[in-house]
Amino acid sequence: METIPTILSLELPLIPSDLKFETVANPINNRFSEKIYGAIAVNGNRWTVVSDPETDLWWVSPRPEAKFYEILYTKLFYSSPIPEQFGYATLETDGTRRTEKAAKNWDDIETHIVIKTKNRLLEIGCGPGEFLLEAQKRGWKTVVGNELEESSAKLAREKGIAIDTGYFENFTSPDGQNFDMLFADNVIEHTMNPLEFLQKAYSVTNPDGLLVLRLPDTQDFGPTLKLIDHTFHFTRKSIKSIVEKAGYQVETIFYSGTFKGTLYDQDNRQRIENMTVIARK
Repeated sequence: METIPTILSLELPLIPSDLKFETVANPINNRFSEKIYGAIAVNGNRWTVVSDPETDLWWVSPRPEAKFYEILYTKLFYSSPIPEQFGYATLETDGTRRTEKAAKNWDDIETHIVIKTKNRLLEIGCGPGEFLLEAQKRGWKTVVGNELEESSAKLAREKGIAIDTGYFENFTSPDGQNFDMLFADNVIEHTMNPLEFLQKAYSVTNPDGLLVLRLPDTQDFGPTLKLIDHTFHFTRKSIKSIVEKAGYQVETIFYSGTFKGTLYDQDNRQRIENMTVIARK
């Protein structure tokens, strides 16, 4: 019998050792995969990352039950003992890095596409709101944020930004109106069902409106970082397929930075190449 390699093993606080699991199908073609990339072990629980070369997608299956991710995002995400595998070491309250990143993201977007209408903008996973503040500086009239983690949502509200707290799949526009642009920075790879996420996004996008996603562009050797909180690992091919399956038309995909892991100097596969996807309804 072939031994499944363990690609990550660690102990985390608050995580029970008797998690339940569910088998997950590829959301692009609705097929299950037995092609195992590697195993992950947390507190005695063990699950796998599988792949489908035809659609160029890696994903977690079987996947831990919902309470694992609820604990991860609400209790551990901003106190991660191993940030290159999930979350952040701390919640950066001064916002300097995020402010600089927000300006860089906007520069990248505006370099690659002409934004015709700057009326209504929704950011999914907005954190403390720096991207939305930068949007206001660049002429957007109405900005709204959606954020799961309450301490980040509180910081955004203190900046005067309208915030919906909870899973985006349950989002309702505060005034019932749709949006001219939706932005999600490193969100879709965390979702339980990325197709449902995109279909929800499509339902609140105005005609001719934009969807902008920033996410990892998985290299051909497979994912090496963010193995705990990323449930799906996309390439340019697979993200285009699923975005267009949801109804959008992808207009451009471009490189948007590299995150290097602590062992990058010994193994250059310990990195995440990021990409930005711009699609139109």
